Amino acid sequence: MIPVVVLAGPYANLTLASLKFSYWGKSNQADIRIVDTWVNGFNQFHNGLVLFVKAGTVFTDFIDFIDKLKNYPHNGLIGHLVAENNNYYLDDQCFLLDVEKFSAADFSTNVHNMVNIERSESNIHHDYTPLWIRRKDGEHLQHGNFFGTRLIDRQLRSGKIAVNWKQHLRENKKVIYNQSAAEIYLASQLDYLNLAKNQLWLLNNEPIFIEDHESFIGPASGLFWIFNAAFSKATVFDIVDISLPQINLAKILWETWDGINYGTFVANNIDLRLHYQLDDPNLSEIEKLKLKRKDRLAKYLQDRFDQLCPDKHFESQWKRAKLTKTLKFYNIDLLDYIKSPISIGTKVWKSNVDDYKYTLLMHEYEKIKEFLHWIELT
Repeated sequence: MIPVVVLAGPYANLTLASLKFSYWGKSNQADIRIVDTWVNGFNQFHNGLVLFVKAGTVFTDFIDFIDKLKNYPHNGLIGHLVAENNNYYLDDQCFLLDVEKFSAADFSTNVHNMVNIERSESNIHHDYTPLWIRRKDGEHLQHGNFFGTRLIDRQLRSGKIAVNWKQHLRENKKVIYNQSAAEIYLASQLDYLNLAKNQLWLLNNEPIFIEDHESFIGPASGLFWIFNAAFSKATVFDIVDISLPQINLAKILWETWDGINYGTFVANNIDLRLHYQLDDPNLSEIEKLKLKRKDRLAKYLQDRFDQLCPDKHFESQWKRAKLTKTLKFYNIDLLDYIKSPISIGTKVWKSNVDDYKYTLLMHEYEKIKEFLHWIELT
């Protein structure tokens, strides 16, 4: 996939959410670099195509955008071209470069001699948005502080044309300019947000390890908190999750489960019609359908539990933990729960909340960075 450079700024969280995930939260497996300047992003690559995206630009379906881009006719530069008379520049909300054909100096906005241009008669929308521009005889001194002029000039001096984003790709993205637009965009994500607040994660997709701290804060998903409640030295646990069904299952496990046969207990205490996750990429769609049967789900979960459990004495340790440890449960976003640096002796298991579509939609990028800094201090 074409790598992406994101220029940090307002609404970067929304941009990242649209790049990293599909509508329903599936990872797009995109290579994304977040930078403070375009040049810093440009310098991370030496060849090939790179997509540059300014914070605030969001995509409806990024995978579809990339697929269409593969067949898009260009010669190393596509952008929101603006050409008025003989002056030209880029609106930097989104542009594509073949980076080996350019240099860091081409990102400068200093006054410079530019080649004269010929442009298409047709426009994308207004009369300053040509389909393409190409070089013609002569040069001129372009005045004004315009981004992308030198990039276009470099492209045209190489004998190639510069092309504009056509409508079928423009329709796949939009720019969030203000809070009102952000709220409209978030409203379009409401179905996903409701799903995220009602999901059940019955297993984990990351390594499980036993923490060596006095207290523990973390999500209610999967087995991580369960194994730590049983085996870690922590005696105080705050289990925090945006999903009410997840919190309810965790509370039932803690309050009523005897530590015997996790699979059967869970299968008997969830609604199999709910959207639950097993986090097993090796399961085929047919296998997932078969696991809608309670007995098959129970066996599958117990087999995975036995594989992942770090100690064969789980049952006795679980029962002991229920007598000696304190667990509290909170149906709240982990980033809203942690409002200040964490005290020494407390471990925050963040799971993947910092790289989760729900988190990116609901929290500014700077807040996510602050959250990560706070928990890294422990």
